[in-house]
Amino acid sequence: MAPAPHLATGFGEQAGADGLRQAMQAATAPTAIVVNNIMSAVGVLAAAHDLGIAIPDQLSVIGIHDVDLMQHLRPAVTAVRMPMYQLGWAGVEALYDLIAGRPRTGGLITDPEPELVIRDSATALNPPGT
Repeated sequence: MAPAPHLATGFGEQAGADGLRQAMQAATAPTAIVVNNIMSAVGVLAAAHDLGIAIPDQLSVIGIHDVDLMQHLRPAVTAVRMPMYQLGWAGVEALYDLIAGRPRTGGLITDPEPELVIRDSATALNPPGT
């Protein structure tokens, strides 16, 4: 199954809630949603509750950037833990290069790699008929 196109709704609880409501308007309801930050995940969980969508039985929720709050939400949110120290360091180096007239066009942090922290908000997809 191919992923649906991404929805750009912004950041924050309202953006997460709006994004889920928009995603649910598709011809085929999503089985999983990946949100860009913790506050968007909070909004998705709230909207799912309001819409009667069971997490993770009907919809898995994954957040980008793990923070302590993710484990205290109900259900606890599966998240991608980012190498924040290394990202910050790379950002400072890029800023120094820009000031010195050596602008960068991009970068990739591979050490350490981002880590998937599996919690209660995501489950394996069961194929139809199983």
